[in-house]
Amino acid sequence: MKQFAEYALELKQLAVEALQTGINGNGKLSINAILDDQPNYVLRREVPLNIRRMSGAFFTGKKLANRLLRLLPETNNRTVYCDPACGAGDLLIATCRTFPVRPRLADTLTLWGDRIVGFDLYEEFVIAAKARLVLLAIQRCSSMETSILEWKNVFPHLKCADGSQSLHELASFNNLVVLLNPPFFSTIAPDNCGWAKGKVNSAALFLESCITNCSPSTQVAAILPEVLRSGSRYKKWRELLTENSTNRKEQIGDQFDGWTDINVYLTTFTIKHVPNEPLLSTSRVRKGKKNQRKPLISELFEVKIGTVVPHRDKKIGNKYFYIHARILKPWQIIKTFKETRKHAGTVFKPPFVAVRRTSRPGDTYRAIGTLITGSQPIAVENHLIVILPKDGTLRACRLLLKSLKRKETTNWLDQRIRCRHLTSEAMKEMPIFAARQQNRNKS
Repeated sequence: MKQFAEYALELKQLAVEALQTGINGNGKLSINAILDDQPNYVLRREVPLNIRRMSGAFFTGKKLANRLLRLLPETNNRTVYCDPACGAGDLLIATCRTFPVRPRLADTLTLWGDRIVGFDLYEEFVIAAKARLVLLAIQRCSSMETSILEWKNVFPHLKCADGSQSLHELASFNNLVVLLNPPFFSTIAPDNCGWAKGKVNSAALFLESCITNCSPSTQVAAILPEVLRSGSRYKKWRELLTENSTNRKEQIGDQFDGWTDINVYLTTFTIKHVPNEPLLSTSRVRKGKKNQRKPLISELFEVKIGTVVPHRDKKIGNKYFYIHARILKPWQIIKTFKETRKHAGTVFKPPFVAVRRTSRPGDTYRAIGTLITGSQPIAVENHLIVILPKDGTLRACRLLLKSLKRKETTNWLDQRIRCRHLTSEAMKEMPIFAARQQNRNKS
């Protein structure tokens, strides 16, 4: 991140001079931009996207920071806030905007410095965060008595360190709140990881470190990639989080920002270490009368992923009719097929509903289906979800197709999964919203 270092040093120089001489009118206008999203703009301008992705360097921004803080329960004037991946300090700045000020700037900085802790791997980010916090204090105390202060004495708990490895240092702080926008890059799970092997999202490991190293009763407020909330790969991770937290709340988000094409969600919870409590499930059905409960897709259908990977699988084995997303017309019933392909893997016998996996929040339909009929087994591309009726009937498939087209289905999926691809787990958990029509047909 050396490309960002020059800007960080400019912020430091401005903050040091302001501590000694105050700020004039033009300086106040400059501070407004610095405390807004200017660092984010500079980071995008100076640091190539591939480097930002590899390091997970994406600043939270003012809007998202404020939204996260609004989810926190009420705290008191002794609460300590830690951001273990602080970047340029957006979350800490949003927090300090809620802090009281003292008549003297030195007293304000001392008060804030005792309640703010931050870590980041990149020293230039820590410098920028510290400078911005100093400038915020000066801005809020601009009409009050000032004192000459040394840079090294302000915000003593901000330092360059790996936050995921430094959380044990927080044991001495009471009334702790951890604010977290961790890196989102892909990494290899450590050998002792109990919930996954191979590549995982680093944000999941970072949050696990918070749970492991922070004391019980610590509050956590985090911005996380949507895949952690809804991806089938992270089911065990979610169980770990449930088992070790209480008072957990989640709020579905949107795209991280206007330049970063990844959806996020917000969560708050309190850390606990109480074993053997029942785990929650995203598919849990609300209590109520049996006849008010809609059946889940998994109760009436088998849900599979197509097995043909077009550009990887060799064309060997028996020849079958072949379907892929590009040739399927939405909401239609297909009886005849033009394409064939040799395939040595699993094939599927109609009738079944093929659903396109590519899907994103805001689409008119989240689960676009096509009904596949006929008597010959079909080879199916892996960008399609195959939903096979357990009773083997065409009627069940027609019912499902109607349900997938309903607005309730789109609304449910918009809440359940914000990723760009539908998962088999999400489809299994989804209610069949046309079930009442099924009951009428039976009568």
